[in-house]
Amino acid sequence: MADCRLNFGKHRGKLVSEIPSDYLDWALRELHNLDRFTRRAIEHELAERELALEEMNRPPVRVVDLSAVIRAWHREL
Repeated sequence: MADCRLNFGKHRGKLVSEIPSDYLDWALRELHNLDRFTRRAIEHELAERELALEEMNRPPVRVVDLSAVIRAWHREL
């Protein structure tokens, strides 16, 4: 799907992955005659971008030195 190119509009010939999200949103909302392949490629691209944003905004995973935690716990016993 990443190889899908638009065959219409000001982004004609560009890969879906190169097109701004607002244009892709507009195309899905307004162009009711999009072929199934192009529509799915746009939906897939927007979903991938959403996942990437969620991943960027996710707090970092805290790495814990498990052996230090076990030693400290053992000392408290």
